[in-house]
Amino acid sequence: MASGHDNLALEPLTMASDAEQVIHVTVSNLLYPVTKDLLHRVFYAYGAEKIYMHQMETRTEASVQFQSREDVEYARKTFHRCNIYDGCCRMDIHLELPSPAATSSNSASTALFSQIIEESRADLKELAAILQEKSVKDEERRNREAAAANLSVMAARTPAAVSPLPQFSPSEDSSFEKTAKLRLRQRFSSRRRRRGCDSIRARRR
Repeated sequence: MASGHDNLALEPLTMASDAEQVIHVTVSNLLYPVTKDLLHRVFYAYGAEKIYMHQMETRTEASVQFQSREDVEYARKTFHRCNIYDGCCRMDIHLELPSPAATSSNSASTALFSQIIEESRADLKELAAILQEKSVKDEERRNREAAAANLSVMAARTPAAVSPLPQFSPSEDSSFEKTAKLRLRQRFSSRRRRRGCDSIRARRR
């Protein structure tokens, strides 16, 4: 007998985005058949949306997706370790875990995101160092310009100093020449006096 709910379960509900809204149901002690239609009637009133089933030899495995996390908790507390039929078809319910593929995909995405964050931090540190160096150089340049401007102002306000006239001391050669001339004059004078004295003496004789 075909059921109108067969389209509720076509793929495993193990994506990471759905994991918090999925329960894993294990039905054991199978004295009667357990179908998707039966599980849908059990969980429909609690917000079930999709059901995936896997029939095994001694048990039935099923994943049931609900509308919200609250529906999942309510259904799990209500039906965990309960029988569908009196004395058989016991249900053990646990929260669904993400599939390895989904977990691997999430891990790869997380690693890529972490790498992007680390690279961005390194770029920001390098940019901060460049800006700091530029700021220091700009400050040094402003200090040099301010010092040059102060010197220009001081030079404009201070009158030009008059250089003193050069004072030349007589050289040793000129002093020696004057001394020699003075000595010659003294000699000539003494000679004249001697000659005058000799002339007077000769006349007296």
